[in-house]
Formats: sequence, C-alpha cells, structure tokens
Amino acid sequence: MRYATQFGGFILAISAMSGSLEGYTSFQNQVKGTAVPSRWAGATVAWRLNPAKGPNVDTTSGHDPIPVAAAITKAFQTWQQAALNGVAATQLSVTRGPDTAVTDSDMNDCTNVISFAPSDAVSFPTGTVAITTVSTAYGPVPSAYACRSRTGTRVYQTTLPSQIVDADIMFNPHEQFSTSTPALPGHFDLQSIATHEVGHLLGLDHDGIAHMMMYPFGDTGASQQRELGTDDVLGIAFLYPAPGFFARTGTVSGKVTSAGSAVFASHLVLVDKTTGVAVMDGLSAPDGSYRLVGVPPGRYKVLALPLAGAYSLQDFGGWACGFAQDAAPCCDPNADTQCHGKVSPVLTSYNATFY
Repeated sequence: MRYATQFGGFILAISAMSGSLEGYTSFQNQVKGTAVPSRWAGATVAWRLNPAKGPNVDTTSGHDPIPVAAAITKAFQTWQQAALNGVAATQLSVTRGPDTAVTDSDMNDCTNVISFAPSDAVSFPTGTVAITTVSTAYGPVPSAYACRSRTGTRVYQTTLPSQIVDADIMFNPHEQFSTSTPALPGHFDLQSIATHEVGHLLGLDHDGIAHMMMYPFGDTGASQQRELGTDDVLGIAFLYPAPGFFARTGTVSGKVTSAGSAVFASHLVLVDKTTGVAVMDGLSAPDGSYRLVGVPPGRYKVLALPLAGAYSLQDFGGWACGFAQDAAPCCDPNADTQCHGKVSPVLTSYNATFY
C-alpha cells in the first residue's frame, strides 16, 4: 500500500480564455502498471468547515448574500444532483460534520477540512485562488492505512485499489470572495469556486475546456459559473455512476500516432457528426490509446489536438499520476524517498486531425 497527494486548484486568468469543448479527467494512480481512477469508497464523503473567515469573504453585501456554509452546501449539492438528459447520473452520499478548528491541509488525519483561514505555512502559487489536496491510498486491496489526528490513530481497510482517504480545500486569504448573486465587483463568486474545488475533492482533475466547471482558469465578476457542463456530469457519473448509467451510454476508443509513434496527452475531442457540436473530450495515454467513457448515443468524429496553448500537462497533474510512478505531484517527497519518476514527454508539433 502506498500513498499519493495530488493537487487541484482554481487560478486567476491572466488573459481571456474561450472555447466550447467538453470533457473530463480524473485523479488516478498507477497500480500494477495500470492507471486506476481514484474514488471515495462507497460513494460517500463527509466534510467539515472551519467557520473562521477574514474580511476578504463578504457575506453581507450585494443581492441575496448567503452564509459561507450555505454556499459550500450548494456546491456539494450541484454534484449530487448531476443529471444527463433529465436522468440522475450519479449517486453520492454527502454529509456535513461538526465545525473544526483545523486551519491547514493535513493528508494524514482523514478529515476533509474546508478552510478560509489557512496559516502562513500554506503556500498558494502566484495567481491561485483556492487549492485542494487529494490524498489517496493505492495498491493491493484490502490493505490497512492509518489516520493520525490530534485524538490518536485510527486504522482502516481499503476497498478500492486507488482510494481517496483525505481531501482538504484551502481558500486564498489574499483574494476577495463574495456570496451574493451576482458576485460583487472584484470578488470571486464563492459558490462557483467552491463547486470547482469540490469537484477535485470528489476525484476529478482539471479539463482543458474553457467555461466548464473543472476548467482551471477564471476571473472575478458576475459571470462565474455555478452549473455543471456536460463534461462535468459525465466525469462525476464515471466515478460514482447511478444505476443504469453505463447501460445508457457507450465508449469511444482508439489510438493517436504521429509518424508511426504513439502520442501521449493528445487532446481528443468527440464531435457530433450531425450537429457539429463537441460533446466531450479526453487525453491519450503514453501508448497513444484513449477511452472516452459515458458517451451519449449518437454518431461522432474524433478530433486530435496538441495539448498546448492556454493549458499544458501541468494542469492535469492528477491525471498524469496514473502513468508516472513516483513522480511529483504523484507522491509526497517528505514521506516517500522514491519520489523521483518522470512523466512521459508530450508531443505538440503536429496538426489537428479528424478521425
């Protein structure tokens, strides 16, 4: 049994982003040479809020402001209520535990903390609005893993080969947040940012598509998104499917090559042949193979694009962990002396091609 800590976050956009594609990727780990998606066991998760907040979180101004806890609750409900064509796509059991005094992320305590008052020990990369740490135990099952908190040590048994055991969300105390509708000028919409971060907490990595919930870039103002895109719905359904979800959808798979060589992390976009609408997307594995799971019925073309421009493989670190044994951010260098692996190089010098 091994442990990994992966990171997801929301970043202030430096320049305008645009796009209309849809897709999803999930956090994953390498188990016996296979990339295995990371999930919560039993599709159940609990969270606790540190109620402390600074003057950077406005819950009184603007139109219909709500308490912080209410905004976080709505963020979780958005994922729980995900639906495809009016039919429930996922089954998630979410509970809120008692408030906590814990301020910082702790991958070892198995307590999922949401904090607006992190200490100076928490580092936010430049432009990062919020960050989520997702800790997983991966390897043979069942295996024991230990949770160490202020109250002692508890030992649990894993039931999944890549199981999420802890996830914490930290909001940057140097950014401005608002709970009104719309958000106050110069403020990030707290519910929108929280919904993005909860997606990480549940196991979803970033996608490369602007205006989707799991797109890693955004800005302040009234236009923040609170609803899921189709790609977000398919992603959460892939991790925690409602009964019959896979029977109602299909899979598109293939392989991307260039000059006879496999292409890693090619951006695959599924396009409806009748309407020309991009339905979902994904990335290719180091051997060039890809599988787009949860595809609604229809006839499609696949567009292969270089992963370049506004986003790169660094924005999909948790996804790459399934292909890079012991590579940062796939492991904790403070706890694992074997944290030295590398991710396969990404080819970007090819033209977009339809298949």
